[in-house]
Amino acid sequence: MSSKLKNFIKRILFKSSFIRNLVDEKNRRKNKKLTTENFNKNGTAVIGQFFDICNELDVECWLVYGTLLGCIRENGLIKHDYDFDVGMWKSDFNQKLKDKLLENGFILAHQFEGIDYDAFEQTYQKDGVSIDIFYSYKNEAETWTHVFHREKDEQLPPEIWKVRKLPYPNKGLTKTTFLGKQVFIPSNAEEYLALTYGDNWRIPDSNFDWKKGPYANSILPGVFGKMTNF
Repeated sequence: MSSKLKNFIKRILFKSSFIRNLVDEKNRRKNKKLTTENFNKNGTAVIGQFFDICNELDVECWLVYGTLLGCIRENGLIKHDYDFDVGMWKSDFNQKLKDKLLENGFILAHQFEGIDYDAFEQTYQKDGVSIDIFYSYKNEAETWTHVFHREKDEQLPPEIWKVRKLPYPNKGLTKTTFLGKQVFIPSNAEEYLALTYGDNWRIPDSNFDWKKGPYANSILPGVFGKMTNF
């Protein structure tokens, strides 16, 4: 192949990649705008109905991660977070809860499940609003949950993700008011947030990077999970 032809092909590939990246970025911004609009319009009603269903079935759930951060620090929602994070005991997971959510208009968007390791996470959606359920485990000393993670350039099949384990002291749960509802939060909420986001969690940081936070080394070596879309 001549050098001129090689250079021509390189230019074509570069232009194609450039255009594809522009289209991807345009779609990303469009989707983010739509997600924001749905969250602002429907978020309070959707999470309220979710808690009502859990209460009806006597399933204990509580605020975690970004939603807990908004509750404690902002007395509401943090500005750059457009989904809800809730914790739930893995032992409470059952088909009855799933069926009740589906009956009330929720859809199961996707879930993560550990491969030969007990870790589980689900995302339900309704009216354009997402609720991430982080299924939790406990013993007398601590509770823990898992977050599934992969880098953009990860050399793994697209459905395979790495698993992070995040442990917390087991101090039980307590109730507080969130968006007009009585909900559970960890009794040691401030300790929980410091362990998750660092001692400066009270200072808003829209660019927070967990890889620089307290749980930077939380990836479990040799442990993987599988993502299933529905």
